[in-house]
Amino acid sequence: MNQLANPYTQLLVSTAPQGFYGRRAVISAILHGISAETPRSFSISGVKTIGKSNLARFLCHPEGALQQFPEDLESYTREQLFPIYVDCYRKTGAEVLQELPNHLRQEPRLKALLPGAPPPVGDLAKAKENLDEIGQALEARSARLVLVMDHFDHAYETFTYEDETFLRSLATRHALVLFTEKKLSALFSDPERYSPLQNILVKRSLGMLSEREATQFITDPLPSGFEFSPGEIAFLLEAAGGHTALLNLACEYLFNLRQDYPELGELLARPEVKDTLLAQLARLPAVQDTFQVIWNHLDERAQHTLLHAALDQPTEAPEDALQELVQSGLLVYRLDEQRYRVFCELFRLFIRDQNPRGVHLHLERLQSELSARDRQLLDYLVSRRGELVTFEELKAQVWAGEQPSKRAVEAAVHRVRLALAASPSIAASIQNERGRGYRFVVAD
Repeated sequence: MNQLANPYTQLLVSTAPQGFYGRRAVISAILHGISAETPRSFSISGVKTIGKSNLARFLCHPEGALQQFPEDLESYTREQLFPIYVDCYRKTGAEVLQELPNHLRQEPRLKALLPGAPPPVGDLAKAKENLDEIGQALEARSARLVLVMDHFDHAYETFTYEDETFLRSLATRHALVLFTEKKLSALFSDPERYSPLQNILVKRSLGMLSEREATQFITDPLPSGFEFSPGEIAFLLEAAGGHTALLNLACEYLFNLRQDYPELGELLARPEVKDTLLAQLARLPAVQDTFQVIWNHLDERAQHTLLHAALDQPTEAPEDALQELVQSGLLVYRLDEQRYRVFCELFRLFIRDQNPRGVHLHLERLQSELSARDRQLLDYLVSRRGELVTFEELKAQVWAGEQPSKRAVEAAVHRVRLALAASPSIAASIQNERGRGYRFVVAD
């Protein structure tokens, strides 16, 4: 049997609008807002890898949102709107504004309309003047600039009050769509700081695809004559949820496997087959990398809450923290089970792998029973889980500035060992490597 080309492989690297799925509600809101007689600007926040950049590029592509959904436009037509994608990754607010006039002049549709020569790069005052002139020139032609600014976090953090005020004035005639990982209010180091820009932005959180959108993502790319069975579709939704990048990886993997095992749909009804396949998917480097990026950008409270959910443990997180994770799409509330769960099975496996057998949750209860010194000792050994920690290193990290005897270190380790042994729910131990040091080990 000839192997069919995998349709999902190309989707992983394609920026073509034909490969964009879902987000219909947020796209409709943005198109209505940017085309209204009085423009509305937007702030779109979402966790790493959720699909913010794909949405930003879809809004700006000539065959993207404006062409596919003209019914969502109000006072301005597709021809009158000029959406421009601006990648602000790791740029300061001043750098973004300084480079913007030159960036706009590289856009084919704008070249013939823009007045004068661009200002020299690095002159912020001249850049603002030029941007004002560009805005006025487009307004005179009944046209509207739509600045779609991706990876806007650092730029926003470094904007001065004057920079924000300038952008706000620009947004009275034109439109902004700002994409950030965190909500804009969370990017202020000073909670007392006033933001002229925030007050005019419509704020949206970008979560996962809906089940209907995710199903469409699974089925639409399939070649003629090839179908996933209902059981295979259900498996993909359970494994990857509505996370587009993750769903793409799972679909690509299953498509190849199905060609070798046509009976796969029937086999997935067997729990051992499904568990084996989930484990194989979870070990894919691209899947691990996707989750690691998400995990590394979560704060400790969010990680802790997700760990509770992954281990089916009750959580004491405040309601606002739970709702923030729900809005991000990483956490879902199951009405039938009356509890929170992580958004997909692969993420649950990843979290459990970060914290084998929930050892950290049980350690919290144990640590409350230890002295401050013994708790500090346990914390450090746990942070170096699986690694050899020498006597000298322990003395430097736990007894900083002091000179404890070897017997004092051994006594502290002995007390912590006894506490671990008295807590059967903690599948961990401290191993002694004679003459070298200690190793904190979690049982498999």
